[in-house]
Amino acid sequence: MSLKNDVEEVQIAIDKYEELFSDFDISPYKNRSISLDLKEELESKNLDFSKKIQIIFSIPQIERDLNQEKIIVKRLNSFFNTKNLQYERRIFSRRKRGIKYIIMGIFFITLTFIFEMFFTDLFPLYVANIIMILGWFGIWTGVEKILDVPQELFSKSQMYNGFSKANINFVDEEEITKN
Repeated sequence: MSLKNDVEEVQIAIDKYEELFSDFDISPYKNRSISLDLKEELESKNLDFSKKIQIIFSIPQIERDLNQEKIIVKRLNSFFNTKNLQYERRIFSRRKRGIKYIIMGIFFITLTFIFEMFFTDLFPLYVANIIMILGWFGIWTGVEKILDVPQELFSKSQMYNGFSKANINFVDEEEITKN
């Protein structure tokens, strides 16, 4: 990983294109599952995603095939976009659930006021107090779900968003070892 003019560079050495994909998946590259090793390697990088990301795969020149590389770059971009959308949906779903909690909380608090207005007996007022607790719980839990997105969800979403916009290149291994 190196830094050049607001670009975060990730260099990964591979011997063959197959190392980027799952050993168990024999589909063509355009559909193949991405290797867990590659995912873990990329996730382990401490990158500043406010900068442009460049992923460089070095591969022996004899193994290179430009047509395959175009397909692989499309597949990697598709994977990163899909993962980014999955994490964004999880964050959105959590926030939507928070709104539902708030609505339920407001409903229970409103129900409490209705109980207090129309009932004077002791038992309904006890029930109203219990409902009031449920209402406040719903509101505060909803606010927490909206505002406090778990750091893991947020950082993974940010990471895959950065990778989805990354510039992905293949270079000859021999070219890197000369430098």
